[in-house]
Amino acid sequence: MARVSQSVGHKYADLSNNDYGVALMNDCKYGYSILDNTIDLNLLRSPNNPDADADLGRHNFIYSFYPHKEDLIRSNVIEESSLLNHTPILFDGYENLSIESPVNLIGKGIEISAIKKCEFNNELIIRAVETLGRNSDGDIQFIGDLIETNLMEQKNIGTKKNVKGSFKIKLKPFEIKTFRIKKK
Repeated sequence: MARVSQSVGHKYADLSNNDYGVALMNDCKYGYSILDNTIDLNLLRSPNNPDADADLGRHNFIYSFYPHKEDLIRSNVIEESSLLNHTPILFDGYENLSIESPVNLIGKGIEISAIKKCEFNNELIIRAVETLGRNSDGDIQFIGDLIETNLMEQKNIGTKKNVKGSFKIKLKPFEIKTFRIKKK
């Protein structure tokens, strides 16, 4: 008898070989099980312990079946799943007169998952994530001061660097790094 186990996923589950594959992508449900050529996405768990009211009420989610060419790493599944998870936010009555990003990233396998104001001062926080499950490198492009910090933005890891155009970054498989930056 085959054994099926539930596994946590990240935006997608993929079945592929070197030539083609399929992915099941979603915007908020990260529980999958896979047996043979079947992918199962758990939409609701509804446990009664420790919270008897868990998962009650209305739920909204999006999922997408996505056939693709080549294997996962050479396909665009990761980019497409990121787009599905980061829908544009519109603010009624406001117009963005600038399309320039405060920070740019060049490199395959690394994405900036967040650009936000620091919780403790007037600096920006950026989070870079390795998405391909391999060692990846790239360049963070901006002008200003950069220092790596922990995920809680409370402790510096390393020394401050004055960046005059770009900063080389290397990430291990699925590694997350957080940086505080102050633009000049």
